[in-house]
Amino acid sequence: MPTSPFSTAGPGWLSWLMRICLRRRRLMAAIVFSSILSIVLMTLGPLLTKDGVNSAVAGDSGGIGWVAGGLVLIAAIDFVGNYVRRFTGGKLALDVQHGMREEVFRSIQRLDGPGQDRLRTGQVISRTNSDLQQIQQMLTMLPVPLTVVTYYLFGIVAML
Repeated sequence: MPTSPFSTAGPGWLSWLMRICLRRRRLMAAIVFSSILSIVLMTLGPLLTKDGVNSAVAGDSGGIGWVAGGLVLIAAIDFVGNYVRRFTGGKLALDVQHGMREEVFRSIQRLDGPGQDRLRTGQVISRTNSDLQQIQQMLTMLPVPLTVVTYYLFGIVAML
């Protein structure tokens, strides 16, 4: 008997969802790249500030303008990276949700007449909408754990 990708018995549903997401490789790459780029730059901010403060304490305050400009540049690139990350995360979530809705529709259409008559239409639609909305919300938040882990790792590297 074939197993459903929706079963909770094992990692099947997660690998199935990952395969669906990887069909949109450009969106996934944009999410990963923008997340890592913005976090790498954010971890460089304190290092840049440290160099500026150390230089000023040593009596060389000529580089403060460059430090301030660098911090503004880092903030601007971080803003663009966050925008790209959120936009592409939302687009990925909506694309996956739409594809899954089409798959549900196709599976219902494959039923014969008596099979369709046995369906409780309201219950099927209600459950489908609820489940797909939860998947869409989960995928919208997909970049957050990636960002947090990247920030943690680069923060440790910067402190060392």
